Amino acid sequence: QLRDGIRLALIDDIRFASPGTMVEISVTATPSEILVSALTGAPRSANGTLMLAERILAAQGARLELGDGRSTIAIPRVPTG
Repeated sequence: QLRDGIRLALIDDIRFASPGTMVEISVTATPSEILVSALTGAPRSANGTLMLAERILAAQGARLELGDGRSTIAIPRVPTG
């Protein structure tokens, strides 16, 4: 289900990106989270697809953050050892 939430959010980012812009997707890791970010150049607002993605992600312990022209999915890292 985590994969479904990520896929929904990224598809929505691509669908609503500013025309003619490239969507930049990056993945970074911190000690506590893995961050999947999409830079779209378009301000975002909640819609049905994003609300569904947010619920799916939250059920897996992740969260969806929307900023000015960027969305970020924060996935908690599983402790090892």
